[in-house]
Amino acid sequence: MVYCGKPSRGCENCRKHHKKCDEKRPACSRCLKLKRTCLGYRDQIDLIFRDETSQVQARSRQRRACTGTSSNCIRLHTSSWSHAFADVLQLPITLSPSMEDTVVSHFYHTTLETISDEDPVHFLHSQLPSLYARGSPKSALRLATEAISYAASRQYIRQGALVARERYVKAVKAIRQAVQDPVEAQDPAVLYAILLLSGFETMIGDLESPLAWGTHLDGAAAVARIQVASHGNSALSRGIFGFILKGTVLIHMQSCQPMGETSVLFNATATTSHQNPEGALFSLAAKIPNLQHKSSHILARSPAVEQSHVQRLLQCARRIDQDLLDWADAVRETWPYIVAVDIDQLSDLSYTPREIHRYPSFYTARVWNCYRVSRLIVQSILHRANVRLSTFEGASNNAHHEIEESEEQSNMLVNDICASVPFLLGNDLSRMKLLSPTSIVAAIEAKNREHAPATGRFSLILPLRVACSASSVPRAQKEWIHLQLQLMAECGEPQARLAGLTGSQILRGGSDSIRFDCV
Repeated sequence: MVYCGKPSRGCENCRKHHKKCDEKRPACSRCLKLKRTCLGYRDQIDLIFRDETSQVQARSRQRRACTGTSSNCIRLHTSSWSHAFADVLQLPITLSPSMEDTVVSHFYHTTLETISDEDPVHFLHSQLPSLYARGSPKSALRLATEAISYAASRQYIRQGALVARERYVKAVKAIRQAVQDPVEAQDPAVLYAILLLSGFETMIGDLESPLAWGTHLDGAAAVARIQVASHGNSALSRGIFGFILKGTVLIHMQSCQPMGETSVLFNATATTSHQNPEGALFSLAAKIPNLQHKSSHILARSPAVEQSHVQRLLQCARRIDQDLLDWADAVRETWPYIVAVDIDQLSDLSYTPREIHRYPSFYTARVWNCYRVSRLIVQSILHRANVRLSTFEGASNNAHHEIEESEEQSNMLVNDICASVPFLLGNDLSRMKLLSPTSIVAAIEAKNREHAPATGRFSLILPLRVACSASSVPRAQKEWIHLQLQLMAECGEPQARLAGLTGSQILRGGSDSIRFDCV
């Protein structure tokens, strides 16, 4: 393999002009200073395969013509799948890892770099190497790992998407066989494989992905209920159960279907706000789908519904809303965020966020937005129930007051979601004027900047979609939200385009057939 020297990590413009690049994201300082469009940075896998250029290959062929083929060099095998890679790449035997090992390693390390240490998914992802090593080549976990790894590298490897889909189909068949075996169905690696396939669906982002993602998580929840009794005490199983619980809650929130037997996972993942704020939030949010289901039945019977039924629904909704508020009060000291204003706010749009939020990490911003989505749903139920209550003869003025209060609370929650957009898009907020400086946030930010991911935009899709459906949100703000989804789609988030084209119905008492992840 030809050594090309240490590869530059700079943006394309700086490399072209042989200038030093500070590698700031989304645009480097030099491009901003020269008012040029920063063309972005090469992925690490580009650097791994940077010697696969036409010039290097031509020199390699010329040397072979003069000296013959070296005995310690081989061509990559041309089996049914290896045509996806270099046609004439020459590698020394001692330096030629399989393509599976290369893409799996790339997926593992690049994903690990984007996960905050405090995120429970960090522990789950760190278990992948040992689980992968223990699995057989045709095991569900190995096939699922290879499927998502090829999907992550599909833009850099010829026919990578085709190989990813091939591994995906094989993984689905392997999982189907495993869950039918009483012994294999108890293996946590099978559950892990299902979660990897759900990650594959969110990564691919085609029209069928949201439906398949929900199907995989429903299946994972069914398998988890089998494993709770035998594996509930292991750290790996608790982490997997917690991840499944979060996804299941999001699915049922969007489908407005009650949680049912999934409650058995609550005991296995029971936690407090101090120990695990995200887990505590989703334990509270798990009550919302049942509330949605109940409200759809009560409020749908407009002429026949009894006033007492509406009042009991209101009491239940108020109780859940108060629990969510208590969670926020308890977590605000643990996970504070800075409220700032943009001192360079220049926009031709009729709406821009008045405030900008800076969080210690993308993970904490994501969890705060899950809280806001949860409260938006509860506030919509309070609003619709109070509207129905106000139609009864002799209704008090309190119902009208609560209607106004629900609209005000919903607008505040939507504004907070919009305020998180610049941060989760990875924009540089260093020039913001702080309104509430917090030394704790600054210290955590400095630590996280060392391994900060490029963006947290994927987690914005569901919150923005739900926020845009709030009836009290001004039209200009809705147009701004649609623009953000469009920009995210252009930046490589295909599900953002789908979210922008299909409006959510859950704040209106309906259900969404297309469901999105945000964890």
